[in-house]
Amino acid sequence: QAKKLSKESIIKILKDNGGQHSQKDIRRHFKLSEAKISLVISELEQKGTIRKEKKGRKNVIVLVSLDQKQQLHESSSDQ
Repeated sequence: QAKKLSKESIIKILKDNGGQHSQKDIRRHFKLSEAKISLVISELEQKGTIRKEKKGRKNVIVLVSLDQKQQLHESSSDQ
């Protein structure tokens, strides 16, 4: 059964998979286009909730912890 696409559902998938999952495998949870999934992932990336890492030809989506978010915020405000 396909899940409803939301930022929360993607975060839950990441949490259920040790904090990271390939973008392709995330897409398998939803019956939606690659573009739609990519759009939601981009929104989460802009908020600093996740980061996208290139591993060869695939993207691995990594959940950013609160500590990492704080460090990112502090380093960006230092500039």
